[in-house]
Amino acid sequence: MFGRCFKSALVIASLMLAFVSCAGHYTIDGIVETSGFEGRQLYLIEFLPNRTTKFDSCFVNHGRFQMEGSVDSTRLVFLCREGQ
Repeated sequence: MFGRCFKSALVIASLMLAFVSCAGHYTIDGIVETSGFEGRQLYLIEFLPNRTTKFDSCFVNHGRFQMEGSVDSTRLVFLCREGQ
């Protein structure tokens, strides 16, 4: 169950970032309802053919997280937790 829910969140976050990146600014607000994430770091990671780039990061605080920033082009990124 956890894997399926987290994968769904990854897809939604990826689509949201791709959609809003056209405007040059993005904000991702999220809720983690699974135990074990409190205080853990989450990353937006871009996988390219010859490298992996951490695009943004944040910490889970009271089951919530937020990332925001600016982009210069549309990017496909994935939401990953630390240690993945």
